[in-house]
Amino acid sequence: LGFGRGAVDFVSQYDIVLPSKLRTGNQSVYNHYPHPRADLDALIHIVSESHPSYIPTLDSFFSSDSMYACLNFVMKRKLFEKLSTWIFSSLEKLELQTDWHSYTDYDSIRTPAYLAERFFNVWLNELLRNETVKTVHRESYLLIQKMNYKNLLRRFFTKLMIWKGRIRVFGYEFTNE
Repeated sequence: LGFGRGAVDFVSQYDIVLPSKLRTGNQSVYNHYPHPRADLDALIHIVSESHPSYIPTLDSFFSSDSMYACLNFVMKRKLFEKLSTWIFSSLEKLELQTDWHSYTDYDSIRTPAYLAERFFNVWLNELLRNETVKTVHRESYLLIQKMNYKNLLRRFFTKLMIWKGRIRVFGYEFTNE
């Protein structure tokens, strides 16, 4: 599978292209979560209250030993919009009841992403349980151009510039204010 028309043709045959699942070893997905457990518990409660039909899927997923990691997928726009609406409405409810100000800057930014990663799996499992969706699994690859380390760092720092509490990444600016 190359880059170009062949890849586009391949992807267009499916509703969702997924990577291989990450195995969590001898622990459940719930116990594998290495971040503040209170946030995970709160979001499980929010989803259970907002979507009671998801409770069996929540129980099944969080007691399992595998998950799709890193929000690594390709899906049709209509499904992506459904996912985004569902996941962001749940995260917004969590944000209203959570004080992330005590977290480090890194954790306050990453915690919602770690939660979204797990709850993508919940949403997907519920979708697959209730709808006919054409999926395929493909290995994920990290594509790195061959270059020396010094050149890699120079390229990275030209894309990411940090100054006075502001971060600029690929043309988008974020502040901590």
